[in-house]
Amino acid sequence: KDANLFRRDLVWVKGKLIQTRVRRVLLGEPGMSYRYKGLRLFAIPWRCPDGQDVEEWRKSGVNSAAEDLYLLSKLLQDKALTESATTTPNGALYRYNVTLINLLDPSDEEDYDHAAHLRPEPYYGMGPMAVSWHSDDGVVEGSSISVYNCIQEIKEQDSETDFSKQWRLGLKVAWDVDTPAVAIPMRDGEAYAMLDGFNERNQHCVLSGSSLRFSSTHRVVDDSTSSWVFDSIASVPMPEGMGS
Repeated sequence: KDANLFRRDLVWVKGKLIQTRVRRVLLGEPGMSYRYKGLRLFAIPWRCPDGQDVEEWRKSGVNSAAEDLYLLSKLLQDKALTESATTTPNGALYRYNVTLINLLDPSDEEDYDHAAHLRPEPYYGMGPMAVSWHSDDGVVEGSSISVYNCIQEIKEQDSETDFSKQWRLGLKVAWDVDTPAVAIPMRDGEAYAMLDGFNERNQHCVLSGSSLRFSSTHRVVDDSTSSWVFDSIASVPMPEGMGS
């Protein structure tokens, strides 16, 4: 966050160009990119690219933090593989090569303005949504997705008595609003995984809490169509008034 790497994306949703409520940054294997909703993001390398000095590369605070996310990704993929219900799971479907990190900080003036206008969950009355109902696109079909949460703690009495102040994960059957949905509280330092084609059969949303939240969403992207060799990427200024 301090390095000013997070940006709100401009994406296509139902034929309209909109700006995301949360800010995002992509990390992953050197040269990887990720395309979703008409937008392609290029990854900040989470391990030292071939041909570079590892120790020199690690001197950058951003690179060192990125490597921590690489190690976290390895832990999450191993855990997801062991939890799979498939008798002989395909290891390639658990080999995470990118993570999309989301940030929403209601205490930040710009984020607060966006949080104040969050769309209410339309089907079950679950409260304001930071991210609307969706299935993750741009991933290998049938692959697992693991999410690690970093959530700023709120006062215990608030978190226990006011469910609406907690960050929650909403889950429902894809394109079905008759079957009841569930909302699961998310806590700091906890992770969850969507395994064995769960992402294709169901949809999820993120119900906004009242405190800062980072979520690191680890995915398997098809590297045959999303891997690029590049030395640098030009920085394109955001249109005036769109913010950072």
